[in-house]
Amino acid sequence: MKQLASIILLSVFALVLILSSVVTAYSSTSEVDECYDKHERCNQRVLNGNYGVVKTVLFLTTCDVALTACLIAINI
Repeated sequence: MKQLASIILLSVFALVLILSSVVTAYSSTSEVDECYDKHERCNQRVLNGNYGVVKTVLFLTTCDVALTACLIAINI
């Protein structure tokens, strides 16, 4: 069960990295900077929070998914 969860999280993270790199190549700089600023703030809030390991990983993954959604929304 834990292996399945870690494989799923790793797959989501890899997908986020691939999509964000592809989308970034076609976006304007100021809009992309805003997405990355929001992503940085999201990561800092999660890392400064007093959550457990599992919640921290899930929240960081949520931040990555939100970044990808922001970058995709710019190009649509």
